[in-house]
Amino acid sequence: DFARLGEDELRILRVMSLIGTGVGIDRRVLKRLLSLDTTDEIRSLVKNTFIRENGKRLLMHPLFSDVFYRRENVSESDEARLFIEHLSEECGAASDMSRQRELCELMEFVIEKRREIFDRADLSRRLPEFSGLLAKRLYTVGGYEKSIKYYKLAISASEGGEASDVIKCH
Repeated sequence: DFARLGEDELRILRVMSLIGTGVGIDRRVLKRLLSLDTTDEIRSLVKNTFIRENGKRLLMHPLFSDVFYRRENVSESDEARLFIEHLSEECGAASDMSRQRELCELMEFVIEKRREIFDRADLSRRLPEFSGLLAKRLYTVGGYEKSIKYYKLAISASEGGEASDVIKCH
């Protein structure tokens, strides 16, 4: 029952539904991205089975993730905008290779599966920057083929082209 959840718990679920089910996110990264003071709300959501832990990663059930994403209109939420901005900053600052890989996975998922976020007027200008940063990081961690795909997307989006055609090419 969502009515019993606090605002921070709902923010966490919005972001968790944004990043999908297969990727997951490290508890500390989620805390940092949402600027939470503690991980108490995360622990509460795990305890109440809204999210689950798989090693160090937090995940949502696929059905619950999609239902919550649509129900809460997450693509239009402030959390979506803040998440994109914080994820870009976090990825730009990451120096550790495993951290870069983890952040690349999150960024790829957002571009591939939650693309409608970038249709928002306040985020459309971020797609070239976001995909360009992802391409750069993928190249750094050895994802050469994928990096080309996202460089093309960045160029197409910055030129006002139809980025959805570019994203389909490999």
